[in-house]
Amino acid sequence: MKLTGVELGQRLHLCRNDRVDVAAVEIDDRMSDEGLKEAAGRTQELGFSEVDSSKFPGKSILQAQPGDDVLVIGYPRGFFDTFNKLPILKTAVLNTPIAMRFDGLEAFLLDFKYYSGSSGSLIISKPSRLAYDKDGRLESNTVPQYLFLGVYQEEQVRNDVAPESADLGLG
Repeated sequence: MKLTGVELGQRLHLCRNDRVDVAAVEIDDRMSDEGLKEAAGRTQELGFSEVDSSKFPGKSILQAQPGDDVLVIGYPRGFFDTFNKLPILKTAVLNTPIAMRFDGLEAFLLDFKYYSGSSGSLIISKPSRLAYDKDGRLESNTVPQYLFLGVYQEEQVRNDVAPESADLGLG
């Protein structure tokens, strides 16, 4: 998809926190473009669809808690399917509640092996066809459901620990 500088400026959403280097570009009105339809179809073959507010925590019947498996989906520098243009799915474990504000930040902690260029990757709960509703009844879906938890921000480094040994990151 090509955008002019003016269009990009109108569609760009930056985080208010200067410490966060993640931005989003709104393109939902352009999803009818033929190339995007093809890419969306390939992504759906993996069991995913576009993210909308129904996949946010509190809006979905799905829940995520510390210890749950999550997926980080993105295009780390040098590691992705260049032929099919598909992202890399990496597993992680949610370490803290997503609404807890880890270390006073609007963030949660993941046990995740970081690769350069991972910031901006989507973080979702591990897709499932089964979930319990608010009344405890088991629901089943033919299409795997997931929660959109956030966006990968950065590797979390503390006390001069070498980043490659910490394997922790912020979402």
